Amino acid sequence: MRKVFSAFSQSFYFNSQEYYISPSVGISMYPMDGKDAEMLIKNADEALFRVKERGKAHYQFYRTDMNSVFTNVVTLETHLRKAIEQDELSLFYQPQIDVATGKAKSFEALLRWDDTEFGEISPSVFIPLAEDTGLIISIGYWVIETACRQISAWNDMGFNDIRVAINISPKQFQHPNLVPFIQSMIEKYQIRASSLGIEITEGAMHDMKETIPILKKVKELGISISVDDFGTGYSSLSYLKQFPIDVLKIDQSFIRDILKEEKDAAITSAIIHLGKSLGLEVVAEGVENKQQVEFLANANCHKIQGYYFSKPISSSELEKQFLVKNTAWGKPRY
Repeated sequence: MRKVFSAFSQSFYFNSQEYYISPSVGISMYPMDGKDAEMLIKNADEALFRVKERGKAHYQFYRTDMNSVFTNVVTLETHLRKAIEQDELSLFYQPQIDVATGKAKSFEALLRWDDTEFGEISPSVFIPLAEDTGLIISIGYWVIETACRQISAWNDMGFNDIRVAINISPKQFQHPNLVPFIQSMIEKYQIRASSLGIEITEGAMHDMKETIPILKKVKELGISISVDDFGTGYSSLSYLKQFPIDVLKIDQSFIRDILKEEKDAAITSAIIHLGKSLGLEVVAEGVENKQQVEFLANANCHKIQGYYFSKPISSSELEKQFLVKNTAWGKPRY
């Protein structure tokens, strides 16, 4: 394999353009990993999936412990392709509690998959697969329309001052039809653009020439823009100045240890101060206990999101707990 990867270390030319290719390879061996072509290909594909999980540009031999409940990644992909038409996908919502008022007016929409055969499948399993296969585009459009439909339903119930944020994958963010589709859904369901937000990761923003025009078009619609997992990716103070960002979300990896790690506490406080200085809303993710809430409140964080107040819940549960009651939340619910 070293010879194979060494060969790919050199560039090649096509139509007078120079290109580099980084291979990802899954390997299965006869007869240990299979005694026929079908089994060998299936297990090699499973090994390839593990390579992609770890960042690609590597190789992996198949191991028997790779076989999960799904048998192989091909089976999972087949089920995922049918998930929308079989009505297996749903959106759950996690509230973002305003520190000043204790109330929730904004929510993050989170995708869930309940497969008819395998049951509930973790997003950490099916989202990377959707990214690798390109299914994330059609699934992403489903998420956008479902969120807009739900906002419209809540508006009809009299809840007009809410905002729902949806996660946009890096692949979908670069798709040319993204902004026109969002606009068409806003018009179809007759909702205010300010009721909708998009969340993108720092990784989707590293190419400024491509990112800035897209973000400006989104902003022109009146949609808020959040940077998710801030501080874990291509962190750059320059894009905070150049991009039309509204919200910074502090990654939970910093929140987790703010009470025992001085560096995490310092980074969290610095992000909050930076966000406020730039006129940005700051949301802390992954908050799980009262001490973390007190730290963030003392640091003047705007909003808090996490299991301390609520796990992601269905739209009907959200209506009961956060919309109809409209209660200030001072105690954990879960």
